[in-house]
Amino acid sequence: MQVFSILRKNQRFGNLEKCTFCVDSLIFLGFIISKKGVHVDPEKIKAIQEWPTPKNVGDIRSFHGLASFYRRFVPNFSTLASPLNELVKKNVEFIWGEKQERAFLALKDKLTHTPLLALPDFPRTFELECDASGVGIGAVFNPHGSYTPLPVANSPWVDISMDFILGLPKTQRGMDSIFVIVERFSKMAHFIPCHKIDDASNIARLFFKQVVRLHGLPKTIVSDRDTKFLSHFWKTFWSRLETKLLFSTTCHPQTDGKIEVVNRSLSTMLRAVLKGNHKSWDEYLLHIEFAYNRVVHKTTKISPFEVVYGFNPLTPLDLIPLPDSSHFFL
Repeated sequence: MQVFSILRKNQRFGNLEKCTFCVDSLIFLGFIISKKGVHVDPEKIKAIQEWPTPKNVGDIRSFHGLASFYRRFVPNFSTLASPLNELVKKNVEFIWGEKQERAFLALKDKLTHTPLLALPDFPRTFELECDASGVGIGAVFNPHGSYTPLPVANSPWVDISMDFILGLPKTQRGMDSIFVIVERFSKMAHFIPCHKIDDASNIARLFFKQVVRLHGLPKTIVSDRDTKFLSHFWKTFWSRLETKLLFSTTCHPQTDGKIEVVNRSLSTMLRAVLKGNHKSWDEYLLHIEFAYNRVVHKTTKISPFEVVYGFNPLTPLDLIPLPDSSHFFL
């Protein structure tokens, strides 16, 4: 209504064919605009994701021109792109080396996993961050403090985080990755073996089979900017279920530190249990998950099991009868 009031006051008119009403976000000039801020359009980023390795100076200039359109989303863009810029200088032979390949892949990764640009909290103190290195010069005016924090959970299995552990040895069942789900209130976790090539529909099926049947649907899901989580299917699917998707900040895992800590703990437990038998790790995941959820968490001072269910489940050790004290003599 405020927009209409301003239009009426200034005697301005809108073309209905070009107007969109009652939406949470819209695409404008290659950007997605919402009340939270500005984000890149995933459809535009596809060209960057699929860009082949440059073969000549013209290829570098084309890639650099496309990447520069979104440079405001990438901190230290000039520094990252400097190895590529070296090859477009006059009288420089085109030799694509390891340094250029790293820069090319780094830019593609940064541009594929861009953060959300939001308006700062203006009452806060601002800091001027400067760079005047040999490969770049510039300055950024930032508000003091950390990135925008994720919402704090207040009940079990309402707010969750999810991530993948990739690059594991392929098991006899063909599993090579772990789908990790962490509940942000109780700290309970589920570790689900999966395949790296699983698409968003397969991951959604796994989630319903292993999590929703036990705990119901969450209200929010926090994840990184994996292509599965950015896909049209994934976003549409959860939108229809009225589950809100939140994305952690690229190159700043502290924004979703809970799941990063769980991933490290899971990796440590796997190494301790497997003892070199790397091709059977998927058979141990259920036991590791049970042990993880039964241990007292340092934040809550009780186990995730107890937070969710109100009690700790019995273990085989609890079922072993204690020896009769009368059999022992001093």
